[in-house]
Amino acid sequence: MLVRDEQQFEQWMSDDQIPSFVDFCDKLESFIADVDSQWVVVRSCGFVNICIVDMSNVPQFVLVVKVKESMVVEVYRGNSRLSNSSVTWVLGTDCKLVCWSQLSSLLSHFASLAVTADEMSVTVQADTVKQQLNEFIELTSNSDDYEPDVTTRLKFLAEQIHYLSCSCQSHYSSETQLIAFRFFAISASVYSHLRSVLTLPHVSYIKCLSSVFSLSGGLDESDHAGYLKHKAQLMEPHERQVILRLDEIYVEPKTTYKGGCLTGMASNTRS
Repeated sequence: MLVRDEQQFEQWMSDDQIPSFVDFCDKLESFIADVDSQWVVVRSCGFVNICIVDMSNVPQFVLVVKVKESMVVEVYRGNSRLSNSSVTWVLGTDCKLVCWSQLSSLLSHFASLAVTADEMSVTVQADTVKQQLNEFIELTSNSDDYEPDVTTRLKFLAEQIHYLSCSCQSHYSSETQLIAFRFFAISASVYSHLRSVLTLPHVSYIKCLSSVFSLSGGLDESDHAGYLKHKAQLMEPHERQVILRLDEIYVEPKTTYKGGCLTGMASNTRS
């Protein structure tokens, strides 16, 4: 009995394997008919699309599972491609389809998520926007037509969108923490106002983060004197000539009492 079960299992494992893309294309229609009738197969040169089509209003592809000739799988919702993490849970990091059971799991999973664009939740639409932003970030980082700061701004924007739909405690990137610290160092009041429109670390977290630094605002007089001396050493003789212009200044003679001290001018007059 045990030997027979092992033989049946080995036979099932053998039948479950997809030996080639050609074999996959030959058996796909019959496999789809047995799994779920809502999927439609659209063939093209070098790849096969397994689609769910919405015909209720404007005809549109709601969800597409694209299998390339290399057996690499990509998934699209509407006009946007989903990230590889949406399939790695069953296909692995290389996103390659090797078994029919993998395809069955994928189709069952995405069929439950297939909704029209009007029915998409905020979280799903946010994920779509993030995916499009990540694709745009990759394009700008690989292009010489954009400055590096454009990519930095796009990454910050993508991170802000991620925080909008993230219900768990936010884990800020090092870039966001650096931006937050710079704003807080300039003005704590301005930083508090920024937190009302942006998702940034709490003030207490920034204070804890900056507690290891010894910071003092402004410059000492010695810093100014050292800078001027160094600047003067680099100047040519004619560049050291200056013109000092004094304007008339009227000082009213009076005495001021402040903090227990008399300051100003007083004169004795005959009474």
